[in-house]
Amino acid sequence: MKTIQFNNRKALFTQLSTKDLDFIKKASLSYITTENLMSQLEIVDLPIKRETAIKRILTFLEYLDQKIKEVGTEIGIDKSIWVMFFTLNNYKQFQEILSQLNILTTVMYKKGSYQDKNGFTHIKECDFAYDKELGLSKIFQVHTTYLKDENYVMVMFDDKQKKATVNVDIRLNKLSPKFINSIKNVKIDVPGAIQAEINEYHKQKISFIQLKHRISRVFAVRNSRKITTGNKVNRIYHSFTNLSKVSRQFFNYKFYEIDVVNCQPSLLIAYLNQNNLGIDENYKRDCESGTFYERFIDLIDEKYRFGDDIIEFEQARKETKVSIYRNIFFGFKKADKINQRFKELYPLTWTELDKIKKSDVSLASILQNTEAELFNSLFPKKSKMYFTLFDAVYYTNNEDSEELKNKIEQFFSQRNVKVKIDKK
Repeated sequence: MKTIQFNNRKALFTQLSTKDLDFIKKASLSYITTENLMSQLEIVDLPIKRETAIKRILTFLEYLDQKIKEVGTEIGIDKSIWVMFFTLNNYKQFQEILSQLNILTTVMYKKGSYQDKNGFTHIKECDFAYDKELGLSKIFQVHTTYLKDENYVMVMFDDKQKKATVNVDIRLNKLSPKFINSIKNVKIDVPGAIQAEINEYHKQKISFIQLKHRISRVFAVRNSRKITTGNKVNRIYHSFTNLSKVSRQFFNYKFYEIDVVNCQPSLLIAYLNQNNLGIDENYKRDCESGTFYERFIDLIDEKYRFGDDIIEFEQARKETKVSIYRNIFFGFKKADKINQRFKELYPLTWTELDKIKKSDVSLASILQNTEAELFNSLFPKKSKMYFTLFDAVYYTNNEDSEELKNKIEQFFSQRNVKVKIDKK
């Protein structure tokens, strides 16, 4: 095991010697974590061989990093997940160790009423840790002190290289072998990707913590590969899902990309039309013309209203998109100003969304399943490698472009939606 230590932020970008970069390139397992954690792991009592235990903890923290991105710092972690990382015999000891290291601790569910999967209500008269009958796993709070510790080290293991494998969710038994082969065999230039992410930080496009997460995800791609699907949605998730666009430029294949402009808003039109539900003509028009997000941009910052500065305007548009997803498509928050503007502009559409909010099915799952219905069916016949990434498809042979574009347009056309296709 080798560690590259950094005394401050600047050191992360100045202390990587040619020798260090070469070791990063050749290492079989790589992680980025905190100096404090590594110091404690050298002295804390561990239930198995120290190096093996450290590998398991660091791999678990990669998983934790992704869960934080998805759901925040309070995370439900099922026993099966703990067993997968730490084995049945040792997982409870590792839970205690992670608590002692001030990384995470158990959080109690509050007393009150809860529904089981069959819709029956159960009354809990006191706080509780978990409930198998309700399908509620233990919740763990990730500690702020761990998340905000920015004294990083890179940790690398020079183990014997193992043959590339990919763990595929058994629910994806009909997934194309070419898709699986792509996730398994596409390689990434790790030093190149890391340097490019560092340059993004220098340009002030990402924060220091975001840089740490991006480097961690580059390492995770080399450490292991997997393909899975959601519990309530048919979206496909895989090892490349969490890589930034910057890092994806460092694959050993040139990939073309096709995605749908304003995809989630357009998927909503498709769903409402297909089910003969109410929709405002101006909502449909704004989505098809590509001006939907601009209707809200002044709510993010007044100075971006007219888009005088192209770079600042694009940044404001990104922030607007995030806010719309958070307050409308993936969380219907009526009190938010974005949601209120949506109601003013598109009252019929808003009413349908309000009905969905009160139903047993979330709008997010509706949109993601509609998206998956399309993108999971795409198959670039001439490409050696390909994968989908939510509302985009990546492929290696440009001759597949026209057929992919036609299939996407046909899917939306059948639902009375015109979409713009962006090809890169």
